[in-house]
Amino acid sequence: MPVYTLDIEDDYSFDLIGISSHVHDYRLSWALNKHMGWMLERQNDVVVKTVKNLSFHALFEYNHEQEMTLIALLSNKSENGFLLPELQQFDYLLKIENLQHELNDAFYKQLRNTSFIQTVMVVDASKIKSRHNLIYTTTEEGSIQMESVYKK
Repeated sequence: MPVYTLDIEDDYSFDLIGISSHVHDYRLSWALNKHMGWMLERQNDVVVKTVKNLSFHALFEYNHEQEMTLIALLSNKSENGFLLPELQQFDYLLKIENLQHELNDAFYKQLRNTSFIQTVMVVDASKIKSRHNLIYTTTEEGSIQMESVYKK
């Protein structure tokens, strides 16, 4: 009997920006909304399951309907671990999906000038081992879950 395998690769075609900021997630979200003209709204936490524990990461999303772009602000740090352990130097991650144009220097300058932001750095998601943690789904109950295979 023939054995068939299904190879499914996640789509990592998004821009990823690491942000260092020492304020709470809601204050950073408010500052980004005010300075960038976004409307980030709190969503259910992203839950990362590892062998040892669960970690909960705040998620704020803004769906820009005219440009059909999804902007997500995720907390990288939590009490029980990191969303992306390879990027421990960043407090937050900004994930931008379906962007119709390249991010230019003016965008990064505006982002750097936002209150409470200390550092902004572009991250190549394809080089991150735990990048699968950035692919999350919403369950029927509304919670956002994904299982991490990253072991500490």
